[in-house]
Amino acid sequence: MIQWIRKLFMGNSPSERIDYGNEEDNERYEAAWRSLEKENNPIRLAWLSGDIGKMLEVSDLDGDPLDQHLLWQAIIEDAYKQREKDNFRRRCAEYCEIHLANMDRITPALLADIGKMPRILTFQYYSTILTEAGKFDDALEVCERAIRLELSDGTKDGFKGRMKRIENKRKKMTT
Repeated sequence: MIQWIRKLFMGNSPSERIDYGNEEDNERYEAAWRSLEKENNPIRLAWLSGDIGKMLEVSDLDGDPLDQHLLWQAIIEDAYKQREKDNFRRRCAEYCEIHLANMDRITPALLADIGKMPRILTFQYYSTILTEAGKFDDALEVCERAIRLELSDGTKDGFKGRMKRIENKRKKMTT
């Protein structure tokens, strides 16, 4: 999604702009991007850049809960994909904890903005990392929290099914 938004406004590189087919649309999208740049919102600009280094630089700034949510989720997704490396697994866990610790601020903002809770990958990713680390109780707690927020993990059985799979892994590990 980050790359799509970046491409929407910028093309494939900062110096390249997409031709939207007519001058009016080109001007509208250029104006929208300039407006974002003028906002001086470092969190949003870092997230839109798709540059993980920029995202990490601004990750501890206070800001709009939606901007922080999107930024943290992007950092988490990047780290999760590389979690076989210790430093990325630690980064993923660290930002999952930060993201979850801020859900009380993020949830009302998401509900006000889109009217329902979207799929939040942090819950899936963190429960997986905790399960892989053998921290089954913590993984189950993350799933329970997702259920209370009425989140989906994109599977048929949802977080309840995920909890069953975690319990099955625990049984395998202890027998």
